[in-house]
Parts: sequence; C-alpha cells; structure tokens
Amino acid sequence: MRSLLLALLIAVATPVWAKWVRVGESNKFFLYQDSATIRKNGDFRTIWVLHDLKEKDSDGEKSITLKHEYDCRGGRFRLLASGYYSGKMAKGKILSRSDTPNAEWINIPRRSGHWGTFKFVCVK
Repeated sequence: MRSLLLALLIAVATPVWAKWVRVGESNKFFLYQDSATIRKNGDFRTIWVLHDLKEKDSDGEKSITLKHEYDCRGGRFRLLASGYYSGKMAKGKILSRSDTPNAEWINIPRRSGHWGTFKFVCVK
C-alpha cells in the first residue's frame, strides 16, 4: 500500500518538478521529454513526456503528460500513466489521470516521435 501511494505521489508530482526539453513537434502538439525521469530496468526504460497542445481539445485539455515504457530489445513501447491538464506545460487544473498501465505493447515506427525517444532512452 505504501509503495502504491508513493508511486501515485510521484506520478502526480512529476510535472511540477520536471525539466521539460522540447524535442519535437507535430501539427497538433509540441513534444517535450524530461531526461531526469529515465529509469532503467534491464532492457526496459521509462520516461515522462509532455504533449503541449497547440489548441485546446474538445475536453478542455491543453497539455498531457505520459509515462512510457520502452522495450529496448524489442523495439516497442506502452503507456504506463497519463495526466491531462487544463493549462499549458502541465499546469492548471488536473482534468483526469490514470496510473493503470496499458498491457498492449506497440511496435515503434521508425518515422515517429516515439522512435526518437526510443533511441534516446535506450542509448543513454
């Protein structure tokens, strides 16, 4: 129970102390990552990323934080946690969050933002 509470507190606090570095852009958002959040476990790495939306979406979100797990040997990733915010750069009201990992692994296309993050965390 204590470890679950600690994990929840870390997940909630991540955007507050994160040092977001802009690493990419799509037509819908700017992509940031925080290299200080990289954690290693064998062939697996986790990292927090931030999608800072260019326009508020239909649910009122202006930014999204995502904790991804990368399988360095398998070339795939999955979502571990997420947070949705009313303000830019993970500020403002927390609209929703989830700490339920996605069991489904997704292969990483080479021409995607995930590929760049995959290379960054798996080489670091």
